[in-house]
Amino acid sequence: MDNISEAVENLHKRRIKRLLPIIILAAIIISGMIYFSGARDQKPEVRASSLQMGNISSVMYITAEIHPGAIVEQTIPHQQRVTEVHVRPGDQVLAGDVLLTLDTRELENQYHQAKEARKEIEASLAKAEAAAKAQAKEAEKAMKEFEAQVHLLSESLSGAAANLALLRSISPAELNTGPDITANIAVLLAEFDPEADNADEQMQDLLEALLQGVEVTDNRQYQEILQNLENDLVNLSTSLSQVLVGLTDSVTDSLTAGLSLSPDLGGQLGALGGALSDPLTQAKQQEELARERFQHSVSQLKAKSSGVIGEVNAEVDSYIGTASAQGNNSLDSVINEALGGALGGIPSGRPPAVIIFDNTKPKAVFQVNRFDANRLDLDMPVIYEQDGETYTGVITRKARFATNSSFRSSGASDFFGEIPGVGGLSNEPQLEIEMSIEGNRLADLILGFFIDAEIVTESAENVLLLPAEAMRRELDDYYVFVIDEEGRLIRQEFEPGIQSDMFVEVVSGLTINDRVVLNPTGALEDRMLVQERSDD
Repeated sequence: MDNISEAVENLHKRRIKRLLPIIILAAIIISGMIYFSGARDQKPEVRASSLQMGNISSVMYITAEIHPGAIVEQTIPHQQRVTEVHVRPGDQVLAGDVLLTLDTRELENQYHQAKEARKEIEASLAKAEAAAKAQAKEAEKAMKEFEAQVHLLSESLSGAAANLALLRSISPAELNTGPDITANIAVLLAEFDPEADNADEQMQDLLEALLQGVEVTDNRQYQEILQNLENDLVNLSTSLSQVLVGLTDSVTDSLTAGLSLSPDLGGQLGALGGALSDPLTQAKQQEELARERFQHSVSQLKAKSSGVIGEVNAEVDSYIGTASAQGNNSLDSVINEALGGALGGIPSGRPPAVIIFDNTKPKAVFQVNRFDANRLDLDMPVIYEQDGETYTGVITRKARFATNSSFRSSGASDFFGEIPGVGGLSNEPQLEIEMSIEGNRLADLILGFFIDAEIVTESAENVLLLPAEAMRRELDDYYVFVIDEEGRLIRQEFEPGIQSDMFVEVVSGLTINDRVVLNPTGALEDRMLVQERSDD
């Protein structure tokens, strides 16, 4: 009996196991039918809120780099030797602190040497001018003698020419006859018979009578003129010799001294004096330059402003100073050579001796793309957060041109590296923005570090505000779901204004009495009945 009862019980259990899945499935189906049957009659529950009046601001979150308010480059007007360096990069200094100690004795010695050089040149010039004047007098005397010889030569030549012309016009001899020669010759000619036997004797008598009655003598005037011509030729030869000697001696020396054969010797002497005075002019200029250097020399270089030492371009026994004298390098080299190198080397442009980063009035710098640049403008307020401290400021500069990584303007970025940007691609042109930083303990901000900031791009007071989580957008349309008095949803479009993280300014389309759905889901539809669960 026990075995039969056990078999029957096992059979019963197997039947129950086979029916269990069917029973569970039927229970699930029945439960689902009951749930969905009740859900058809249940309204969706939504969170809702009212609009309110208040102030709103639109904020841009950025990360900027802390830069000095100013970069103060300090040096001295003229070259001076450094005897002691009191600061090094990273030191905090106050305005008036001593940065460098400088030697002034060297410039004083250079001034005295330049003065002595000028005096020596003046003395040498006085001697040269005296010698030039004496030479000019000798040249003038020689010139007068030369002019006299030329005049004499000219007169001798004129006389010789005149006497030569007279000689051509007169005969060198004269023919003189006796008082009776004519009558005697006439008688003899009358008696002369060429047919006579003594015709030859008659002709001989006629010739003798003619020779006795005629006398040929030298022309006295011709001889006088001839003598004068000889005298003129002698004078001409003498004058010509003296002129040639004058040309080879006095005149040649005058030409060597820089003088011409003009009578304006005073003007020539003035030109000579101007040429001789040029070294004196240079010496005076060099003395004035040395005097100016000495008068403007300083024994100490002091900080013009408070800040952090950025660079120190000076060492003990090195020279610092601007290249203010480099325009006179040629003059310096001439006089310096005359002084035996006493002035030392005058270098060209040098870097500033000390560079101070003014951290008492720091600024923040960052870059933005084209879209964000259109949202920013000058004087927009800024709020900073750094190590638990809060600072304020405004936008002070908006660059007039955008740059990319391959082109950066020189400035503080040369010292502090790349400036952080906001959004955009790495090679997209960026616009540089500068902002002031105001608050307490500004010197505690580390230059070159980044700082988080919020820029208030837009703000409005006492306007209608919509919770930002209620707004939805479809293309260019903004809308919300408004719950009417019957608990039905109404899809209401509106015009938004300023947007912040929490609220949206309502320009038109909604009123302060409207109840709007917060975080509406995609299942909500226009004219749908809902059940409000207010969080107010």
